[in-house]
Amino acid sequence: MWDVFVNGFCSSSLIGYRTRRILLRLVGMKLAQQTAIHKGCYISGNNLVLEKGSYINRNCVIDCAHAPVVIGENVGIGFNCSFLTTNHNY
Repeated sequence: MWDVFVNGFCSSSLIGYRTRRILLRLVGMKLAQQTAIHKGCYISGNNLVLEKGSYINRNCVIDCAHAPVVIGENVGIGFNCSFLTTNHNY
């Protein structure tokens, strides 16, 4: 269900960034006012914190299922960036 809602419906171009912010808050992400997550982003987990004035541009991958990803105030993330918290035991 997570992929269908978050990475399907919420990341589609039919949803504006204000509505997307509201919907992603409902699943537990901490998104301040004046933030934006643009379409096409893949988000794994709800440990995302996006502080005031920051945005994530299109087609980014944010793996925050295993550890939090915290993006401070007034930070701009470019196109196609990846934040990965996954680890493998060797």
